Amino acid sequence: MVPKRVIQGWDDNSQPTVRDLAEVLDILSRQGLDLEAGRLWFEVPPSASSSAVVARLHFTAARDNAVDVRFDLPMLRGIRARTTLGAPRKLSVEAVDKADVDGFGNVLLSDGKSVHMLKFDLVGVPPWTDLDEAIVWLTIKAFQAEHLFLRRYFLTRPSENEPAFYRRVGIDYGILHTLREPNVKDLTRYINQHIGGLPRESAKAPFKSVAISRVQRTLNIAGIGKVRGHNQKRAA
Repeated sequence: MVPKRVIQGWDDNSQPTVRDLAEVLDILSRQGLDLEAGRLWFEVPPSASSSAVVARLHFTAARDNAVDVRFDLPMLRGIRARTTLGAPRKLSVEAVDKADVDGFGNVLLSDGKSVHMLKFDLVGVPPWTDLDEAIVWLTIKAFQAEHLFLRRYFLTRPSENEPAFYRRVGIDYGILHTLREPNVKDLTRYINQHIGGLPRESAKAPFKSVAISRVQRTLNIAGIGKVRGHNQKRAA
């Protein structure tokens, strides 16, 4: 099985580094991918959080499936596009689920219609802090799901004006929406038991205890939903 390469369309402060499909395709091309010699398609998984609409673009090389890439898009509220006749068309994020894309940015929707010149309407996300990352890290630990949500290598960009590079270990924010937390109160208790012992840069003080509302805010931004119903167990 070919290891999946992951590219994230936001910087370390969770701010977007791409705003349209053309930028995404340009980044993939600069990674040395032949976009015409493979398959490109959108995926929009179901999400329990209205504040974080998850979408991604996949690329698989046609020859022996030699390359497998997932490009995580910034959080979206909608998409603007043009029809083949040049007329503007607004799309929901869900409308591009399973849509095929060619190397020139033409998109074949599941209803059989084609659009191009896709631009993303982005959800405004507050800057991501060290505390947010610590809360998510300990949430993953509480699930005992490090093997699912930590990636050994993935591509990141510190900002729009800096080159991309591969980080050795990091949280895979593109799939956090699959986590479901049944009891934020219990999770906050677990976080506060461990957060003070997390390693930090030498000049930074240890993390202090956090309130339930602060944990809930971080979970909402990350797209981590709650388990509903009577049989409440953590789900990953």
